[in-house]
Amino acid sequence: MTERQPPDKNNPGADPLLQYLGHAAFHLTTPGRVRLVIDPFQNPRGGRNWFLKKFPALKLHIIAVTHDHFDHNAYSALGGISTILKSRGGVKLNDLEVKLVPERHSRALHRPGAGTDMPNHLVIVESHGVRLCHVGDNRADIAPEAIEAVGRVDVLTVPVDDSRHLLTYEEVARMIALFAPRVVIPMHYFHDGLTTEASTLKGIDGWLASLGPDVPVRHIGSSEITLASDTLPGPCKLPGGHEVWVMQAALAGARRTI
Repeated sequence: MTERQPPDKNNPGADPLLQYLGHAAFHLTTPGRVRLVIDPFQNPRGGRNWFLKKFPALKLHIIAVTHDHFDHNAYSALGGISTILKSRGGVKLNDLEVKLVPERHSRALHRPGAGTDMPNHLVIVESHGVRLCHVGDNRADIAPEAIEAVGRVDVLTVPVDDSRHLLTYEEVARMIALFAPRVVIPMHYFHDGLTTEASTLKGIDGWLASLGPDVPVRHIGSSEITLASDTLPGPCKLPGGHEVWVMQAALAGARRTI
């Protein structure tokens, strides 16, 4: 297979710029200067802290929240004049379209009766021909009508860690197969400098090792990537159908946020 580098920020402003902030939080800026955050996090009130850093006070046009857990729903401190999407619906602003598709939260830890049977929304983001789906903490067995409502997916963000906090490796593989994306970005795992041991989350080395030779893994070396349709990998050329891109978490270090 020919070695191919993932896109980077070599032409600022020409394509949507995605930054992984850490945990399940992503920040997108479009060429039309629309700014979106998905799943900003906070520490729980009166509980064990999960995060060493406070979520930054970003200037945003849209905030999308997949579900109402503390590690995804810190919109009240960021809201301002932003449009907040946290239930069925969507918004189109300049060159960015966002919609939410209702689904169900994973039953965490896979014990009988464990977890919650709560709503979780799939967030679909489209800009300049690239479609990204952020699944939040969704279950793996997604309803066929939700898959149909989501439609084509180029980039899929999935929650995965070696503690199997939300999904087993097999469930992650099943979710990826349902959406058939070109790129998979892992999220919701332990980051040194951001996540506490009290969270019980672990890293993703075990999961990456489980993928096998058919799935190329790219360590981006940055928290930022551009999303350009003509530079994303083509599924027909990949034995496993997709690549995995491991991004650095901006809030785990001194890196700036876009």
